[in-house]
Amino acid sequence: MANLTSEQAVTIWRQWSMDKDPQKLSQLLSYVHPTIQHRVGQFASAPVANVNIEAQAKKEAVLAMQSFDPSKGASLRTHVSNRMQKVFRYVSQRQNIGRIPEHRVTKISLFKTAKDELFQKFGREGTTIELAEYLKWSPQEVARMEAEQRKDLGHSLSFQDQAFTDFSRNMETINFAYFSMTPQEQLVYDYSVGAHGKQRIKASEIARKLGVSPSQVSKIKRKISEKIMKHTR
Repeated sequence: MANLTSEQAVTIWRQWSMDKDPQKLSQLLSYVHPTIQHRVGQFASAPVANVNIEAQAKKEAVLAMQSFDPSKGASLRTHVSNRMQKVFRYVSQRQNIGRIPEHRVTKISLFKTAKDELFQKFGREGTTIELAEYLKWSPQEVARMEAEQRKDLGHSLSFQDQAFTDFSRNMETINFAYFSMTPQEQLVYDYSVGAHGKQRIKASEIARKLGVSPSQVSKIKRKISEKIMKHTR
């Protein structure tokens, strides 16, 4: 599908934006493959594994597709190309990785690769459980790595859903309810209360990360609250 026309690519993008079909995402990634490879090729001499740079570039391409708006005039390839600038930041942040012990570098690399591959598979971040299963690590180890890798963005939030707040204080209950949630619900919960190594962020940012609308995030929160209540009865 690399030979799609611009119009065909937009048609597939419209369908994918509605159903999040992995096959359509694969077609779109094939369509923008030359754009991705052009950016990756610029870092041939960088002290970062080429496979990791390419995985990051693909992740940025998916994020670009999530924010693409054909009504603004730019083509899909142009929009993805603009997003590729963020790959430079990714490479720059890893220039000093030689200071980290080799065994730790290997573990960090495995973790980042797993995150990238699950992102490409699902079109969203992998949950703590999905990452643990993929890496054959414990959920606790994944959460620790997530906490080490994330940056404190300085958010000062007041999450008002009392059911969530009370639930987060009862770890026995959280384990029962958390494992009954869908992967999407787990991510919404983690980002809402800052659980499992995730940074606590606003609903609008959760929506952007998951590629859904803020109203859908609100609906998901209600479903989570229902599951919370079920396990606290």
